[in-house]
Amino acid sequence: MVLPIDYSDEDEGTSTDEGTIVREAYERYLACKDWQGTEDERCRSDIKFANGDPRNRWQWPEEVVQARTGTTGDELPILTINNTRVHNDLIINAMSKNRYGVKIRPAGGVASYEGAKVMQALINRIETISKGTAQYRKVAEHQVDGGIGYILISTDYVSERSFDQDIFLTAATDPTAVYLDPWIKTVDGSDSNFGFEFERMSRKTFNRKYPKYKERIAQAPLDSAFEDWLKDDEVVLAKYWRKSPVSDTLIGFTDDGGEEVIKMASEIRDEAGRDIFKKLMADIKDGVINGQTRKIERNKIEWYLIAGHMIVDKGKAWRR
Repeated sequence: MVLPIDYSDEDEGTSTDEGTIVREAYERYLACKDWQGTEDERCRSDIKFANGDPRNRWQWPEEVVQARTGTTGDELPILTINNTRVHNDLIINAMSKNRYGVKIRPAGGVASYEGAKVMQALINRIETISKGTAQYRKVAEHQVDGGIGYILISTDYVSERSFDQDIFLTAATDPTAVYLDPWIKTVDGSDSNFGFEFERMSRKTFNRKYPKYKERIAQAPLDSAFEDWLKDDEVVLAKYWRKSPVSDTLIGFTDDGGEEVIKMASEIRDEAGRDIFKKLMADIKDGVINGQTRKIERNKIEWYLIAGHMIVDKGKAWRR
């Protein structure tokens, strides 16, 4: 495949160049598609089978439908008695009755019972404003019918007259439109270095929401790597998250009040300034202050909204 733009050779997950980020996203998308493409097809097939009825005929192989409808005018009956739907609904209803969700419990250290209660109250509020019951049920339907489901976490403004934002939980509309790093090792995927969420949008809606890119996002040529992402009447938007390692230093020392302070060098520089940070490091090195340091890697998380081969929006990074 021929990529429509030129890219640099910077390392994955570290570049801020727009072209390199798009190239990185596309190559990672191909890796995800290669890893779970077959399973996605089976998931879609299973969901269709579970929701088959006499009109959509999703429980009948297409070649059999063609043979029974025929072109001779002698159509044979094509009936569907969906027993799968009944059993799936029993499982989904049981999952909804025993609803799963986030539970916060203190585990020692700086965690406290009161702190856990506050965090749990925040989680409950997020679930309430997100209509969590309906979102969890939709995920349960995807899990039972197709084998997998996703809850997406996003932020949005409280209203058009506010600068405040809230956190919302949303069930993925299509579980096969979500991709995670295929090289994860943990069961819950918490070690993922990247992920995708794809959304189809009509060109009219896209042009209204992103007028700056109206004429710049054209239909991709047939030999383009992005031909699956662009069509005459719609644009496929890819929300791309990536985790980038950033080198830092963990510093532990005893302050003037006798309390132990453990912070990263970047935090101390941001809070106290570079001059105080340099003085602190010199005092630790000379033994004036009792302290220790060690090199660490923290994670920087970024997201980009990609349409075709262009980044049309991006989110602020946060660190973990």
